[in-house]
Amino acid sequence: MKTVFLEPLWKLRGEYQYLIQYPPEGYRFVAQDTWTEREAQLLSRFDASYRILFALYKLVPVQLVKPFLERFRQPPKGTDLTYAILHPVFRRESWVLDMCGEQAQLLVGSEGMFRRFRSVLGRALASSLCKGIICHVDVGKRAFLNALGIPELERKIHVIYPAVPARSFHKEYRRDGPLRILFVSSANIDSVWQFRDKGGLVLLEAYKALRKRFGKLELIIRSRVPAEVCAEYRAEHGIRFVQDVLPWGEFEALFQSADIFVCPAHLTPSMTFLDAMSYELPIVTTDVWSSPEIVEDGRTGLLVHHPEAHRYIVDSVAHYDWPAFRQERVRVHPDLVAGIVERVSVLVENPDLRREMGRAGRREVEQGKFSIARRNKELKRLLDEAIQSALTAPQGG
Repeated sequence: MKTVFLEPLWKLRGEYQYLIQYPPEGYRFVAQDTWTEREAQLLSRFDASYRILFALYKLVPVQLVKPFLERFRQPPKGTDLTYAILHPVFRRESWVLDMCGEQAQLLVGSEGMFRRFRSVLGRALASSLCKGIICHVDVGKRAFLNALGIPELERKIHVIYPAVPARSFHKEYRRDGPLRILFVSSANIDSVWQFRDKGGLVLLEAYKALRKRFGKLELIIRSRVPAEVCAEYRAEHGIRFVQDVLPWGEFEALFQSADIFVCPAHLTPSMTFLDAMSYELPIVTTDVWSSPEIVEDGRTGLLVHHPEAHRYIVDSVAHYDWPAFRQERVRVHPDLVAGIVERVSVLVENPDLRREMGRAGRREVEQGKFSIARRNKELKRLLDEAIQSALTAPQGG
């Protein structure tokens, strides 16, 4: 049995608990519960924390501080390999990088800081101690290579799709009562920036048009929502704002009771899509970045063209710092609203299509490319190679 040290940057995101619970055969993943990670879990729920963090990004390489300070920290005894999530490792040990965000600038913070420290990252990633780089989608691999400008790293990169476990439930397809649309910004992040990034403003406007067309609709929004937005839309019939972070059972109940999952995102929220698919929900979303890789248009959901994404996604790289992206987050583009209304209408009018797409998505999670079995097969191959390389190669830079 090989032991892999699961090392987050600041906190262990929920999907990585699945690695601990469902590891590849012959492996176990362990994580350390440190005070910094406990504090990060708490602070991540508050919008003010992100405001401070985004301000710091412009001043210091925030994401590199912790790995640098912990360059002498020892992994748990008996560890065969370190699995670093969204950060380099500066210790003299073998490690693999999980680029869960795909955008290379996230390894530092802001794009300005990334340009200043790109050579530092390049040396760490090119080191013989870095045994592999995991990207979660093909477009993420292209973005990573384009941003770093180090084509030699391609041999280290492995595209391994994320996965969620199969859900033990029976989907009820109601023929009466209002049709329920679900929007989720995050399971455990209590911040308005997630609401804006995932197109919450666009959805609210689309819902108003859908209500006029169909009448019997409900919209559930699980997100922290700006106070002024709540005030504007609270009187709109059928909208329920769920602003508190929910226990898992209540969060799961939202998915189980929904009919359609809608997320007019300005960037791809991949794990949210997998959760929706696992609960047999057809998805309506935009065609930005990796969404077409995850949501298959016409099979597991319906895609809407985002008319402005080309202004901040160039050569597969998403530029979060560009004014164009900040503008889109607060803008309600009429063409995007119209597209959401059109695609959701198709599903409202076709219950058989909703069922067919929902079941196709669930199959992808249970048996297909987003299944635990497929992820583990590909991850085991990478871990086997990494550990064998660590045993046979000198521990050099």
